[in-house]
Amino acid sequence: MAVYLLAHVGFLWRTARRVGHPRLVVAALALALVPVAGRVPALAALAMVAVLTGGLVTYECIRFAPVRDQVRHAAGSSGP
Repeated sequence: MAVYLLAHVGFLWRTARRVGHPRLVVAALALALVPVAGRVPALAALAMVAVLTGGLVTYECIRFAPVRDQVRHAAGSSGP
């Protein structure tokens, strides 16, 4: 998951010269939890990944809601 998020950050940097800070933070947290994940049961490790990912998705849904709303209404108003 950390490599996946870092790839997203790298792609955003390559295309827009911006850094996705929340994804970078969650990737760092995921990397920091690797030693812990090796010592706990697999279901607990999966739960940690799910909590991190769910938190990131929730943050991004709230943070980018106005932008998504603006895009949706702009696309609907252009008409055929």
